[in-house]
Amino acid sequence: MAGDLHCHSVMSDGVMDIDTIVHYAALKGLDYMALSDHDTIAGVETAIKCGQKYGIKVIRAIEISSYDFKRLKKVHILCYNYKNPEPLFSMINKTVENRNRFGQKTIKKLQQYYVFDEKDVYNKSNKGTAIFKQHIMHTLMDYGYTDRIFGDLYAKLFKKGGLIQEKPDYPNVFDVVKAAKSTGGVVILAHPPVYNSFELIPELIECGINGIEVYHPRCSEEDTKNLKCICKENNLIMTGGTDFHGFYGGTNNPIGTCVTDNAEIERILNY
Repeated sequence: MAGDLHCHSVMSDGVMDIDTIVHYAALKGLDYMALSDHDTIAGVETAIKCGQKYGIKVIRAIEISSYDFKRLKKVHILCYNYKNPEPLFSMINKTVENRNRFGQKTIKKLQQYYVFDEKDVYNKSNKGTAIFKQHIMHTLMDYGYTDRIFGDLYAKLFKKGGLIQEKPDYPNVFDVVKAAKSTGGVVILAHPPVYNSFELIPELIECGINGIEVYHPRCSEEDTKNLKCICKENNLIMTGGTDFHGFYGGTNNPIGTCVTDNAEIERILNY
């Protein structure tokens, strides 16, 4: 089997610790995995050591949050096998600061409507770098206000017209691509269907992305077919990943649901 190149741990908005998630990928029989936490590489070297213990190769990775200011949409950019991550640091550190500021404001606002101790949110987020919505929702689950992360209460709070309309600020997607390329890594557009990034693809190709995440749980058969055509026409790398978060993901997709084949992994490693 090949590799699941899109996995999240407690270092961002996943529910599993690093050792557990790497062990899980090894148990699934994968040859490779990538720990692609949001806006942090803090867990990557630990994941590589865990991979050596469990007999699975771990590729250095990060998923970078960004924004398409032309279309007013979020965009996620994956960077694999970076050589020098320093060009990303000021950008991702600012995103983490913004995310924590947003989380703290959200906690204070929700405490006007729901009784809970904010320390319980911090206890869920303190293994990583930032407060995510999943940590807040998990706390509300513990207090009995809901029985799932992404359900009616999440929609009531965070969807369009919901109680919480503020959002963290994210960097321009083209600045992110430029910074990611300067790390010496392979730059991939993550899951185009999730934020409807299809119109952006030609501009990202012109900006120099190396590939597209073609295989993802949110990609329909038609999406995958179209994305494969785009990649073949432009000699882009085709990656696959489950976008695994554990139950923080809100869907039933175990590691290995979507994978990158060995030929494409070789292109990443030899870039």
